[in-house]
Amino acid sequence: MRIRGARFAERNATICRVATCGRLCAALWWLLLLSGSVCGDEPTASYIFPAGGQRGTTVEFRVGGHYLHDGAAFHIEGATGAVVDRLQRQQETVWFEGPLLPLPESQQKEDYPVEHRGRMEIGADAYPGERWWRVSTSQGVTAGMPFVVGDLPEITEQEIEGRPLPTAVTLPLTVNGRIYPREDIDIWTFEADAGEVICCEVSAQRLKSPLDAVLQVTGPGGETVVRCDDSIGRDPRVVFTAVRAGRYAVRVWDAEQGGLQHYVYRLTLQRGPVVQSVYPLGAQAGTEVQLELTGVGLTQSSRTLSIPAGTEPGFRPDLAGVPFEVSEFPELAEQEPNNDMQSGRSVSAGMVLNGRIQSAGDADYWIVTLQKGSAVQLKLTAAELRSPLDSLLQLYDAAGKLVAESDNAVDGQPDSLLLFQPPEDGVYAVRVSDRFDSRGGPEYSYRLSIRDAAVLRPSFSLSLAADCLNLKRGGESKIKVSAERLHGHSGAIPLEVRGLPPGVVVEGAEIAAGRNETQLTFRAEAAARVCVSAVEVCGVGEWNGVRMEYPARVEGPATGAAGGHLWLAVTVATPFRFVGDFETRYAARGSAFTRRYRIERGGYEGPLRVSLAERQTRHLQGVTGPVIEVPAGQNEFEYTVNLPPWMEIGRTSRTCLMAVGQVMTEDGHSHDVSYTSFEQNDQIIVLVDPGRMNLRLERSSLLANRGGESDLRFEVQRGADLAGPLRVELLLPRHVQGIVCEPVQLNDTETAGVLKLRFGGAGAGPLNMPLVVRATVGVGVNRACAESPLVLIDPAADSVRGERD
Repeated sequence: MRIRGARFAERNATICRVATCGRLCAALWWLLLLSGSVCGDEPTASYIFPAGGQRGTTVEFRVGGHYLHDGAAFHIEGATGAVVDRLQRQQETVWFEGPLLPLPESQQKEDYPVEHRGRMEIGADAYPGERWWRVSTSQGVTAGMPFVVGDLPEITEQEIEGRPLPTAVTLPLTVNGRIYPREDIDIWTFEADAGEVICCEVSAQRLKSPLDAVLQVTGPGGETVVRCDDSIGRDPRVVFTAVRAGRYAVRVWDAEQGGLQHYVYRLTLQRGPVVQSVYPLGAQAGTEVQLELTGVGLTQSSRTLSIPAGTEPGFRPDLAGVPFEVSEFPELAEQEPNNDMQSGRSVSAGMVLNGRIQSAGDADYWIVTLQKGSAVQLKLTAAELRSPLDSLLQLYDAAGKLVAESDNAVDGQPDSLLLFQPPEDGVYAVRVSDRFDSRGGPEYSYRLSIRDAAVLRPSFSLSLAADCLNLKRGGESKIKVSAERLHGHSGAIPLEVRGLPPGVVVEGAEIAAGRNETQLTFRAEAAARVCVSAVEVCGVGEWNGVRMEYPARVEGPATGAAGGHLWLAVTVATPFRFVGDFETRYAARGSAFTRRYRIERGGYEGPLRVSLAERQTRHLQGVTGPVIEVPAGQNEFEYTVNLPPWMEIGRTSRTCLMAVGQVMTEDGHSHDVSYTSFEQNDQIIVLVDPGRMNLRLERSSLLANRGGESDLRFEVQRGADLAGPLRVELLLPRHVQGIVCEPVQLNDTETAGVLKLRFGGAGAGPLNMPLVVRATVGVGVNRACAESPLVLIDPAADSVRGERD
């Protein structure tokens, strides 16, 4: 990793457990809670790391989230094997500060997820692909995120601070990494022989990661072989042939030079011939099809594929190794030339047509005879099967007049859909092209189905606005259900909601005739059990006297369907909150600052645990704080934050706090609940002044004398109010080994001293980042500190520098 001014901080390293609060009379307690409760903090999950695992292995993973407290329930859909059903908070979450964020970037809000550990045993027979997971607490359930089960061996990045160091890997494998902190670069190296074909693919957007990955491959001489930004959505994929034997390096970074804990990715590296596309993109069940293959390093350009009779229609990538569709209808392939109305091939409704835009400016024509008033549906599938074609579908009459056209069926989906009712009998020409005349090639394939709309039963599809809903006991929550009406459907759509927990009812379970959406209103009784349920929302229709059911789906923004359930959490409210009076004070960087707060308990009399909030209205720029316990019954507390000595002078620092307590429900179960305030009155607002102490090193760089010692002289200047013994020490990042430096103590009258650095042998290091020398005087609210960077120069270092081109 590469960091400018990199630092290491551990936030909230000491975790104080809250004693279980005393029992209250259940009736009185819940009367108080319902009459004066605040909303509380709903949990969120930012990432799972690693974001996948190989079949037949056990994966130790970490979930980064907010307001998961000491632990959270873990849910995963789809068979994988044995999975821990509860996550435990890690003793500490390692935080890499990364480069200093100046104004105005440092004024943006930022989250600080806390990691919880889990374990998953993936069965050897688990099917490859995505599983959707989420976590829940007594205050809610999180949105689903994907975890990928793969076939290849996998490794997980061992993250360190500083300039990136290359990691050698053996192909084939999948690397689980993350770009963290900002401006990080990861480097993975491997050996390749001349003429070998290598495929490198990053999955990040498909994991719901914010990473906009850039992938660069360099050769044995450091020359750029290939670089890619976007290929599959925002995810890059490259295939190249090694020109010469040697060590190749793959670099991954964020296009915007971003990076945080949730910038996770999966990098798959494989050798050998790579099939990039097939033609046609599908075939009818019960037939045999000759596939044309395109790719790199292929030993054959075609293969025969038999589709067994009775194969379920739909997408079947397991048949061809790439996206492939099986249909139940007769199929036909284009015959060139067919780029005008005179050369177009005659077809009829009830067929699936296979074609491709083979060169820039190419267009395919299909000729169909239609009858007046007999509506037809023309549906083109390309992008959904990973074809690069951005289709334009046009319909012309016999005189060459354009009578209908379709570009995108829906926003964000370049495939085309056209419903046409002929105004008169006649011959019509269907024209297929790419939206941009400059594009085309053998991989620009498509499938076009022509169906008689009369044989398409009126139907609909349903979608939910979200895949999770949190419902407070005694309250209500709403979620939108949308309908896409198909083939002339216009009637009312009754909705059935199945799997509701006891004490929960739902209203508004119908989409009215002619309408395309409704709001489902869920209500929970005041004494409803705190729980999480997978609820099914289903629309009901009828076709020729047969009942038809249409489950509502949830669409994920990056990966498609996220599942068929609505995860409903019945939650506990937070009765307490803390308040403060607005104030803005000056404070020196490198010092501590304290604020006083009042507690409005709302009937809760137990202890509270107060710490920095896990979500902040501004980037903290290194501000840290402890976890303190407020005793039961106490209605005021003070909280102290530590300002780092490298903060920007003149910056307005805003820090938010959170409080956690335990409440007990009538059934005797205890629940962690929390409250975070983003109100200005409750923020710790500090205008940053210059520090009260200065630390100057005689030298800002020092030769790493391996196997020997080096002296570093320093001088300290401190304000007159900073009395008492002073400690000067060298701070070593966790990954730097083999260096020993004893702290130096100065008394009130001493202003200078010497740090003695002892270096181990060849194993000392790695020296890939500046170290920090820190001077500290005082403790608690009277503490002040200053820092200076120290660069250790290693004349024997031969690590790859990892600079971007």
